[in-house]
Amino acid sequence: MISVVLIAVSAVLFRHLGLVEAIEGVLRREFVLIGCPKCLTFWASLAHLLCVEHAVPIMAVFTAFTAAYAAVWLELLFGFMSKVYNKLCDEVYSDEEDEGYTDEDRAEDGVPRLRQGSQKAS
Repeated sequence: MISVVLIAVSAVLFRHLGLVEAIEGVLRREFVLIGCPKCLTFWASLAHLLCVEHAVPIMAVFTAFTAAYAAVWLELLFGFMSKVYNKLCDEVYSDEEDEGYTDEDRAEDGVPRLRQGSQKAS
């Protein structure tokens, strides 16, 4: 049963991290099945339960629907956590701008670097 949970988390992360868009961009096709975390969770869980775990079909369908429903809530949780992360990053980098860092003080990756003769830490 832990494998169904792992399938649900993997399917949601697959979409959340943008891997679906990357695959569709490379192949220049739109895939409905992998574009929806709930659909991907349902079908992957159902296939796993029937083919690998040899579950009773009605129990496999019930478990796959339950996993798809859990994927909805995981997707909402990851979206909320992403918004909180973005808000915190904006606050951190806006505080750095208040400390006098300029664009010249930052490397290409956006991280502040020490100015020569300065005691500011990055």
